[in-house]
Amino acid sequence: MRRFAPFPQRGMRQDFITVLVYFEGESLMRRLGPATSFLAGLVLLASPIRAELITNGTFSGSASGWTLAALLCPLATAYDPLAGNPAGSARLNTCGESNGDSVASQLVTGLSAGLTYTLTWDVLLHFAGTFAGNGESFGVFLDNQPGSPIFLGEWLDDNWHAAQVSFVATNSSHTIYLASELDLRTPGVAFNTDVSYYIDNVSLTQTGSPIPEPAMGYMVAVGLVIFRVSRQRLGRH
Repeated sequence: MRRFAPFPQRGMRQDFITVLVYFEGESLMRRLGPATSFLAGLVLLASPIRAELITNGTFSGSASGWTLAALLCPLATAYDPLAGNPAGSARLNTCGESNGDSVASQLVTGLSAGLTYTLTWDVLLHFAGTFAGNGESFGVFLDNQPGSPIFLGEWLDDNWHAAQVSFVATNSSHTIYLASELDLRTPGVAFNTDVSYYIDNVSLTQTGSPIPEPAMGYMVAVGLVIFRVSRQRLGRH
């Protein structure tokens, strides 16, 4: 009876090559040698790249890698060793002023222009003050804060929430801003809010494959030719 390895699940594209290699079984993969290695390489190249681009997104022991800032009440925007998911987070809190937000920012490098990246984070309400409930007290910004947010939101209960937003890189580096207590300087915000938050587990990863589709199609075609020739040679023995 032919034995099969478990079918690949997450982290690998289940395209034609993946299915082909799987159904040929482990013994054939061993006999094909270089051809199998080439095909396996193609499958890995077709897999999404998930390299972490944020430094210290879990706020482990400190807020190193981050810039925490507020115009007024600067000490209120700080690393919090107790709050977190788990413990250790950035507290985005200031004095509710109309001309300054509480901001955590980080310059991210190693990006590729034209590719899509997804930012995820955990967020918990710290304090709900003036104009809580308008849905616009928290924002994510790219290179320009407080202008042009790529995300606006609000959470007013006592639970941690997971949130995310995607964007297309236009340069090899961007500065990511996560900010609370947004005010009228930010487009889309209707009030000067006084709602502060904790953030934790911030992550930025590339979404999808870095290989252009035409190039990937060519590599797949070459791989199939090598695979077919190898099978024909095996059939002669």
